[in-house]
Amino acid sequence: MKNSKSTLLEDIFIKDYTYFDITTKKDIWQELEKIVSGKFKITRTKSADLNSFKLDFDYKSIQINLTETDTKPLKFEFSINLKEILEFNISLEDNLDKLMKFFGKHEIEIHKADFDNKYFIKTNNKKEVKLLLEKKELTDLIIRNDIYGIICNFDKEAQLTKILTVADRNINALDKLVDLVKVQLMLIDQFYENDLIKE
Repeated sequence: MKNSKSTLLEDIFIKDYTYFDITTKKDIWQELEKIVSGKFKITRTKSADLNSFKLDFDYKSIQINLTETDTKPLKFEFSINLKEILEFNISLEDNLDKLMKFFGKHEIEIHKADFDNKYFIKTNNKKEVKLLLEKKELTDLIIRNDIYGIICNFDKEAQLTKILTVADRNINALDKLVDLVKVQLMLIDQFYENDLIKE
């Protein structure tokens, strides 16, 4: 379901080359490494002018990768093997989305006004996405942390479903990073609880 909206999200949030020195966040990433029992790695370009942070950790046998660079935003990624193809795009509602709604484009709502007013949802399976987002704690964390988008796409080559969460570049507090980790864990829990994961 690689559509123009998810491509636009990637262009805006993943291919954005605005410089932001992430070395100021090193201490909180190292603290997060301890909390999640993960593996934190810093890489630099040969000229030592660009930095990249990567933190990998496992949850219920699923590897979660957290990355951020001086030129790219904070991202969480994990892959899962689902029983059926599920794709969705949850993104901050922008003016284009509002215009499309004005002209009759229907959006998926989960009947939580604060979430529905802030996020625009597209999917190939409305029922499963509503079940995935039914826990108030999860939707509250997404709203509170201003997550830009959560993209779920099926990778035909790998035969896996990939989930990408893109967050604000200005996150420089440990509690905010922990909140974002909780979002990933709760998403994985929901996939299990809804019996979507192949064992």
